[in-house]
Amino acid sequence: MDGKIRKDQNSPLCRVKSANFLTHILAKGEAADAGVDEALMLNYEGFLTEATVSNLFLVKGNSLLTPSVESGILPGVTRRVVIEIAGKMGLEVKQREIRHEELYSADEAFLTNSLMEVMPLVKIDRRPIKNGLPGRVTSDIHNKYREIVRENIF
Repeated sequence: MDGKIRKDQNSPLCRVKSANFLTHILAKGEAADAGVDEALMLNYEGFLTEATVSNLFLVKGNSLLTPSVESGILPGVTRRVVIEIAGKMGLEVKQREIRHEELYSADEAFLTNSLMEVMPLVKIDRRPIKNGLPGRVTSDIHNKYREIVRENIF
């Protein structure tokens, strides 16, 4: 989580889906050099934003946390659907600034985008999140997301 590449949360470009992914490509390269699969991005204030190609969620108790748009994220379509699903499941959804240290005490964490859908995040900084296994909330959200996709595709 000590990568040199940071997101400028004040840039109007951080909320625009474009072909300019240079910051994310550089961060992905840092992750590869460190021998890990993915990089989580921090903004200039040190708050989590997203991964290189996905949005980030943490489960803590009955709450689902995700970085706020003001943190400098691209608010993806899958993110929006996951937030709706979580609300219907009775989870309290909190969109706010998140410090990377909060991952260490999370019950679960996962990443989302349209291609990978809902991907469990089980280790951060080579430390397991909770027991190092995908959690029930992540699995339930993924299953409900798949139902929505099937209903809207077929």
